Amino acid sequence: MTLRCGVNAPGALDPASSEYDPKLDNHDAQDVNGVCWLTGTAKGGGYVFTTIVQQTYVEVTVPGSYAGQQSPLGGLASAVLRTDPADPARAQFNCI
Repeated sequence: MTLRCGVNAPGALDPASSEYDPKLDNHDAQDVNGVCWLTGTAKGGGYVFTTIVQQTYVEVTVPGSYAGQQSPLGGLASAVLRTDPADPARAQFNCI
């Protein structure tokens, strides 16, 4: 697994991307312990999770070999919330 801070906006939120979907109508966003993560597919299988409400985009890549394992997102929530507060301008995103 890889965690990267300060990455670019995910394709769904990048107007220059073919994935652009500013209301996230066709993308999966979920709240995990108070952090809103956008779910994407990683190259070669696996998943990419990117925070979308925090001031800085944080990305966690989970390889396909971890399928069925416990998600790391819950364990990262307190660190993300403590070091990267929510951006009020991004509060429009609804996470399930």
